Amino acid sequence: MYSELKPEKVEEYVKLHAEPWPEVLDIIHKSNIRNYSIAIKGNMLITYYEYIGDDFEADNKKMDEDKRSATYDRNTTAYHRIFPSKR
Repeated sequence: MYSELKPEKVEEYVKLHAEPWPEVLDIIHKSNIRNYSIAIKGNMLITYYEYIGDDFEADNKKMDEDKRSATYDRNTTAYHRIFPSKR
């Protein structure tokens, strides 16, 4: 997947992620993700994390079902376009 920030939303996106919601950070941690970071190069979003669990699908489902995480994701989706990966 490739994600690109909408040029007019870069500044807002950076501000939003400067102070992430503690509940979102908590569910990321509970989902066995460590060293999560997002970098911006131009308009491209580069996400890095280390997964330490043993059931990635179940842990992703846990994050998807978390209400605060889902709300945060919905709020930030307006800031970028997601393109399907080409394989």
